Amino acid sequence: MPHHLILSGIYVDAVNSLGQTALFIAALLGLTKLVDVLVDYGAYPNHRCFDGSTPVHAAAFSGNQWILSKLLDAGGDLRLHDEKGRNPQTWALAAGKERSTVMVEFMQRCAAHMQAIIQGFSDLLKKIDSPQRLISGLPRFGGLMQGNPNGSPNRPLKAGVISAQNIYSFGFGKFYLTGGTQLAYLGSLPVIGEKEVIQADDEPTFSFFSGPYMVMTNLVWNGSRVTVKELHLPTHPHCSRLRLADLLIAEQEHSSKLRHPHLLQLMAVCLSPDLEKTRLVYERITVGTLFSVLHERRAQFPMLHMEVIVHLLLQISDALRYLHSRGFIHRSLSSYAIHIVSTGEARLTNLEYMIESQAGGAHRDLSRVPLPTQLYGWAAPEVILQKAATVKSDIYSFSVIIQEILTDNIPWDGLDGSVVKETVVLGNYLEADVRLPKPYYDIVKSGIQVKQKDRTMNLQDIQYIMKNDLKDFIGAQRTQPTEGPRVQRYEFHPDVNVCLGLTSEHPKETPNLEIKELKETGPGASNKNKSRTQNLVQWIRGPAASTGLRCRSPL
Repeated sequence: MPHHLILSGIYVDAVNSLGQTALFIAALLGLTKLVDVLVDYGAYPNHRCFDGSTPVHAAAFSGNQWILSKLLDAGGDLRLHDEKGRNPQTWALAAGKERSTVMVEFMQRCAAHMQAIIQGFSDLLKKIDSPQRLISGLPRFGGLMQGNPNGSPNRPLKAGVISAQNIYSFGFGKFYLTGGTQLAYLGSLPVIGEKEVIQADDEPTFSFFSGPYMVMTNLVWNGSRVTVKELHLPTHPHCSRLRLADLLIAEQEHSSKLRHPHLLQLMAVCLSPDLEKTRLVYERITVGTLFSVLHERRAQFPMLHMEVIVHLLLQISDALRYLHSRGFIHRSLSSYAIHIVSTGEARLTNLEYMIESQAGGAHRDLSRVPLPTQLYGWAAPEVILQKAATVKSDIYSFSVIIQEILTDNIPWDGLDGSVVKETVVLGNYLEADVRLPKPYYDIVKSGIQVKQKDRTMNLQDIQYIMKNDLKDFIGAQRTQPTEGPRVQRYEFHPDVNVCLGLTSEHPKETPNLEIKELKETGPGASNKNKSRTQNLVQWIRGPAASTGLRCRSPL
């Protein structure tokens, strides 16, 4: 009968005069088969009656462990309260001692199991993956139980994979396991059409590169100002470059699962009508990449204030520490991956090359697209040589960025990535710039060591040093605002007025910028790169005059 009613078009969560659904009534009366049918047809286990109670409350009152376990499996929540503040356990106790004792013990077993999983014992899910397996006196439910109560051969534990078989619920929300066996609740990300993101009518078009293959454009979605990321590379049918579109899919998967104040927030995914093109909709970026501020638009940002520089570096190091704590290695960290969303506010992004730690020391790479040579200037030697990357690989890249921002020099003097790789293969590496002030020189010197074991500072150490230096610097500014050793320390680079803040000479003007390729083009650029290469080769062969590039051979 229930099948016929539902198939005839009756809404499965239709309510009576008390706001009670059929599932609530069936659970309250202990009608096991009817509960099975209703849940299978999508009845909502947390539907609120007019008094705030849910079918989970009703199941708890019925004393039927099987019914409650069925609702919990479907996402029923043991934490919800009715209008009088009573949760399902309170309802169970109200049913009398004879029925309540077994039911309360069952709920306590569910809670204890969830607590153990949260505390790191996720392997318990291999044995008990459902509330049904926590029912006391299982033999009494032999005809109802499916599978082996002592194991789950049809439900393997796959961390990082989201599927119906890998979603669990014990009365405290549906969750799955990430790659690092970290619990995560299921979330949602809007999928929108191309026509939903449009150019604002009150601002000019603003686009900028975010790495060698991606372009960011400021648009509007549903009335909100956003920045949209897409692949910007000419392709043709059967072109190998088509695989670069996979990078956006990899970044979408990573960004949709990770939440941190200093990670660029993914707000939606935009699909083309033919589903061939993916664009990622992020929070609005008002300034651009750190690379563009340092090297492309310096006339607009002539004053890089020391306080803001350190704040930006601290924000990015916070984001990196978060990624590392979740088992991720960024690998492609560069000044292109740091986006200035507003004055003094940075976000880390470009997660498309990120790898995730797996059990047994393995790593999961979602795209398998090699790191582009344009980013070799920031990459650790082991990453350039496609060897195993670790958190110390990110520390190397972060140290290079510290040197870049404080010296205003592109790493490796902007040499072509292929030349950088050849140089590394020959056994020559970057060296800390002697112009760096003492605390930062020490950080960079440690961070860009050739061998990972020699990079002795971790991110926490680096943050501690930067915070203390910032505190000392601010104190010196207050006591000696115009002169003193602390101020003089930062005069090593006179053309970059490193003092207090990030300022633009044109705060009211919106620049009409053309998108610039990362790799210089044209005859002039070719000669420039050729000259740089010749200088580097000359240095490698023997002592030479300064070329703006400092290298060292490994000891």
